[in-house]
Amino acid sequence: MKINQSIYLFLALLFLGVNATAQTENSCESLIKKSDSLLVLARDFAKQKQYITSDSYFKVAEDIYLSNPSCFLVGTTKFKEEHLTVIPASTYQKLIEKVIELQDQNNFEEALNLYKKSGVYFSSYNLSTLELKHDSIKDFVFSKAKGGFAKYLCEYYFDNKNYYSALDIYKGLLDRKLDPEDIKRPLYDLGVQLAIEEKKKQSNANPKELAEKISLGRVDLAYLRKGFLFAWKNY
Repeated sequence: MKINQSIYLFLALLFLGVNATAQTENSCESLIKKSDSLLVLARDFAKQKQYITSDSYFKVAEDIYLSNPSCFLVGTTKFKEEHLTVIPASTYQKLIEKVIELQDQNNFEEALNLYKKSGVYFSSYNLSTLELKHDSIKDFVFSKAKGGFAKYLCEYYFDNKNYYSALDIYKGLLDRKLDPEDIKRPLYDLGVQLAIEEKKKQSNANPKELAEKISLGRVDLAYLRKGFLFAWKNY
């Protein structure tokens, strides 16, 4: 869930009552109650794995403490340790939000690079212990991204000679009702490269059978089979 950029300010204005009430004898009691309420919310959102929101609530609770340290007894700020465990998860989720924002702006190269970095970040902080999951780029593209990013990824894999990964993405696009006529040239070219690669490994194979196996006999991969058989014969 994408969090509105003004949430932190909104929460601060809503809960950080350090104005006229600070002049009353009950101000500390009021601030402690507000801090406790914020912590309940922070922990609840953390349980729901909405770490960006949880992080925001923890920050406001900390602001209350930092602005009024005399109101809090020693040992009552253990929540700061809890907050430290939430910050990496919040940062990771913000990275994913940025990836989606970049792909929405058709900045596919930046989106892909940032997604790779988010995976490194995820692993470095072992965020699976917080019940988060970093999807493969293929799963991410088809669950949270748009078709343009998927097409870019096909080209990226093709240019880097990762032909079977490109094929997996093309299959996913076709499963989502992309007209094979719209990508007939890329499919044909991919078939050519797959044939060249496979012929190096198994030159005695039956090309028709191998093309059927690679394409799973799918009607919508006819252009791939055509390119495959042409290359097998001519290269």
